[in-house]
Amino acid sequence: MNPDDEKDFVKLFIYLAAPKFTAKLTEDFGAHGPSFVNDLKSYILQHERKALAELVKANGGLTVVLNGVKVVLQHKVHFYLDARDKM
Repeated sequence: MNPDDEKDFVKLFIYLAAPKFTAKLTEDFGAHGPSFVNDLKSYILQHERKALAELVKANGGLTVVLNGVKVVLQHKVHFYLDARDKM
């Protein structure tokens, strides 16, 4: 803030580069147990942002078979690429 003018200030946004998850992820896949949802999150977090963005662009999301269960994770439904993508 400018000490001479209270209306003169800077607003700073910091975006974390990690994927962000929605409540819909737990709603849709929580029936398989809490560790299942955590494993899905872990899988998504293992991707570099650029690689994840390319997968999402090519497929609209991610299809995963985890513990014999086929899961379709939809971008902007179950997860966002990062906090900026969420805005």
